[in-house]
Amino acid sequence: MKTFNRVLLRYLIFAFPLVLGLVIWGGFVDLADLSLSSGFIHTLWDIGGINLMVWVCSLLYLIAAMTVSENMRNDMLARIAGIKERDERESLIAGTASRSVFLLTTSILILLLFLSLITVKIGKKPADAVAPGEKRGYISLGLQFSTTQTQRKDEPSGRDQVFFDYKGIPISNSGLLLFLLLCQIGFYHYSARRSPLLK
Repeated sequence: MKTFNRVLLRYLIFAFPLVLGLVIWGGFVDLADLSLSSGFIHTLWDIGGINLMVWVCSLLYLIAAMTVSENMRNDMLARIAGIKERDERESLIAGTASRSVFLLTTSILILLLFLSLITVKIGKKPADAVAPGEKRGYISLGLQFSTTQTQRKDEPSGRDQVFFDYKGIPISNSGLLLFLLLCQIGFYHYSARRSPLLK
């Protein structure tokens, strides 16, 4: 089983560029037309799709195995951190790196929560819409909170000249999750490799 897990881990690492390439390819073409195409392109797309499904299933299996098996979890953390010797220093390094990652991700999540709640609008009212002597420019600050993903309806600004209109983080859900995942893995590796216990 240990050998199988090691082979599966290497497959996940070496097949990741193919998965990433498939995702990028799918973002630049019409998926309906691509699925109905024929010839070499269609065969290549099918092979990439099968590889993607196998890769995702393998990843889910390894995550479940790491959750259940403490030995595999420790081995994976040691590989990510670049630790070759297995001794008491490994637990100290992993604990310190995990604490640093927890603090970093908590800070990022708090910042992202704040950025997703606030709304900012900077604009200028037309001259005939205000009384003489009143300021035409305005800054509008607001809060928005929703537990579900809903399509926002932009409020009509009338004849107002809007210079800046911020209504949440301009990143997709998948992009945001990928960013957090890369931050976790990257900072864990960085914290573990910079640990004074490795020197």
